[in-house]
Amino acid sequence: MKVYIATPYGFCSGVKKSISLAEKILSLKGEVYTLGALVHNPKVIEELSKKGIKVLGKDEIAEGKALIVRAHGLPQRDIDFYKSLGNEIYDATCPLVKKVQVLAEYLKNNKYKVIIIGEKNHPEVIGILSYTDNQGIVIEYESDIEKVEYYPKIGVVFQTTQSFDNAIQKVNLIMNKGKEIRIFNTICPETIERQEKAKKLSKIVDVALVLGGKNSANTRRLYITLSLKVPTYHIENLEEIDKNWFKEDSKVGIITGTSTPNNFVEEVLALLKSLYPLEIHLV
Repeated sequence: MKVYIATPYGFCSGVKKSISLAEKILSLKGEVYTLGALVHNPKVIEELSKKGIKVLGKDEIAEGKALIVRAHGLPQRDIDFYKSLGNEIYDATCPLVKKVQVLAEYLKNNKYKVIIIGEKNHPEVIGILSYTDNQGIVIEYESDIEKVEYYPKIGVVFQTTQSFDNAIQKVNLIMNKGKEIRIFNTICPETIERQEKAKKLSKIVDVALVLGGKNSANTRRLYITLSLKVPTYHIENLEEIDKNWFKEDSKVGIITGTSTPNNFVEEVLALLKSLYPLEIHLV
């Protein structure tokens, strides 16, 4: 069986930084809580919890604790609230997400109507929107653009894990909604690279495994891209893999979301190796 692994795989740089900061604060404080899931991967959150890095419950009121802002960021009002309770706040927001927050605030302060292309209910987008004083417009579907009024000045930013192709389609439809339109490509370069690798894999393999959390936006988009071309399975846990998907002459593609740990790839390879001899290729 031939296995084609899309590179890079495993954690992206932003996730690595967030986890590294959380582990550092844990070593200093002995107890630490994250404000929301640090990253969108249940396996990773479970492992962090075992170490002592726990997610603060929605109904828990923290006072005088060490709290970490998740990689997807938080609305500034939430951060200010937790600070007001005497907590120490450590910011693990991905630097690229932070950049979008800063841009959104800059555009708002300079009288642009801010349009965010992204998922309305995603934590990252909710955080970005807060930096427009919740006066921005979130475009998730093309139908949302029909409701947008005409504005003299429009500034467009993207959720960092958006599909580049889909984002550009929406930008084209926004172009007649304003006189001056400034567009900032804030999609994460690693996200774009993995999307391109998904397209490449779809031309090589006859079955694909997308490894990562079901709640991960960038992982879902990899799944969508591949599933348009080949039978594709979004795998969060090893137990979800059905051995009947594979044959000795199968060409199997493996790609990971940006919050999927390397060791999960190794676990999947070990399972496949127990079925048939493997010939592994990096793509």
